[in-house]
Amino acid sequence: MLKIDKIYFLLLLVGLFTFLTACGVKTEKNATADTFSEPVAIEVPDTGTSKDEHIITARPSDEVVSEQTSVTPTTLPEITKYVSRRVVAPRYTDIWSESDLVPTVLPHWNDRSSDQWFQVDLRGKDLRGLDLANDNVLNDLLHSIFDTNTLWPDGLPDGFIPNSILEIGKNPGLGVRQLHDKEITGAGISIGIIDQPLLTSHVEYKDNLVLYEEIPALDDYDAAMHGSAVASLAVGKNVGVAPGAWLYYIAGKNINDDNKTTYEYTAQAINRLLDINETLPKGQKIRAISISIAFISSNTGYPEIEEALARAKDNGVFVIGVPPTF
Repeated sequence: MLKIDKIYFLLLLVGLFTFLTACGVKTEKNATADTFSEPVAIEVPDTGTSKDEHIITARPSDEVVSEQTSVTPTTLPEITKYVSRRVVAPRYTDIWSESDLVPTVLPHWNDRSSDQWFQVDLRGKDLRGLDLANDNVLNDLLHSIFDTNTLWPDGLPDGFIPNSILEIGKNPGLGVRQLHDKEITGAGISIGIIDQPLLTSHVEYKDNLVLYEEIPALDDYDAAMHGSAVASLAVGKNVGVAPGAWLYYIAGKNINDDNKTTYEYTAQAINRLLDINETLPKGQKIRAISISIAFISSNTGYPEIEEALARAKDNGVFVIGVPPTF
């Protein structure tokens, strides 16, 4: 699957913020975010892949529930949508055992550990049986990761308010919400993303998702975390830089059958988006493509990716990647 250093989440956000600020496209005043037609098959160039039409309906456990309504109501015109397959998220029980979901002790945070991300992983956990009402666990909780499905006990230490932390985390920062208040939301443009299999039913972006395809077919893969995070940062109704933009998404991989890095599929995905772009009307053109990967000249498929990137540049499409880390 696609590789990325986590620090480049921020680079993606900054890149999209800069680009969409420059676009300065406004939405209509006093509009709502629910003026969408039902998804139907969109007429786009054929790649020979499956074109089964799906109406996206999330399972209850797949739905990410937000207590906050859309920060910036926007109107997106009716548009036809195409999703090659309905991708679902793995359930908590696919990752952890039933007993792991009801821990008997809170994990401890160790600042010297090489694992700086998942030491205190409380996503989907039932913590109601734990005594957390003391300051001894505050540092562990402040370094934890949790979600809206985490169940908390009644007592928590002062300074740790989960709902407030979740709401603060929805703010993209960098003055983006102030731009939203001025109706600069990315409306009138489209964004392409090439990343991991996407949870197509996610409430942050499902209304903005115009197209989802896979190159190559990834039928054996569930939705992955990274693509959903990038899509949410780009066009999410609560956390996104451009909640008014359309999203064209292609899932792929950068590992070949020999388990070596290849850019063959990424180049195909770029060209696919550019082919689609040629069919879109002026008010729906793809203006930027996000690819969370660094391109190294020694890897397979580098000439193909150079050619695809050159084509994007010639077509006025801004491609956001990441610099090599080695």
